[in-house]
Amino acid sequence: MIFKLLTGFAFASVLAGSAAASTVECDIIVQSATGGELEVFSGQTVPGAPRIAPPTIIWRPASNSRQTQLMVAYEGSTLTALGEPSGVHIRFPIEENATADSGTIVVTSPNGRTWRFVGQALERGSNDRAYVEFGENLVYGRALLGAISTGQDLTISVDRYDRIGNGARFASANLRARDALLALAKRKFDAADPESCRTVP
Repeated sequence: MIFKLLTGFAFASVLAGSAAASTVECDIIVQSATGGELEVFSGQTVPGAPRIAPPTIIWRPASNSRQTQLMVAYEGSTLTALGEPSGVHIRFPIEENATADSGTIVVTSPNGRTWRFVGQALERGSNDRAYVEFGENLVYGRALLGAISTGQDLTISVDRYDRIGNGARFASANLRARDALLALAKRKFDAADPESCRTVP
């Protein structure tokens, strides 16, 4: 699944071309107060050649929380327009040395729709953070992907066996600000921004 990439934050898709030619690969991160953060992992591309494989795009909507994180994957999208979201990855805090399933994520939309997901695993190298992730293959999760696609703000809380956590708010309704970040990422990619792109021999 696409979020296996997030543990190492690395993405490479080698395109057909001359073995001797240099290629360019980019990991572009752009952010704004209203749009949140957008990260684009590009495949390796021969300069001047058309991009064959689409990039992998991860959107982190703006939020009032640093503890709980929502990441939305757009696999197979382009730098011109995002398609439908293909997956979700939610990181959340747990008690130190607790098991991942000691916390349950509760996601609520403005119309009152609620989704509950039990923690799946601990984050690599962490004993106090867990995550939930899924794609379109999870039938129950498709409705949440649909809510994100139609631009609904979300509230995410972490329920534990003895208490309910405060809800973290995510501005996933601000699709215009998200798309402005996509346009900025495209300009950086087209210009092979040296801060975000590197040449691979």
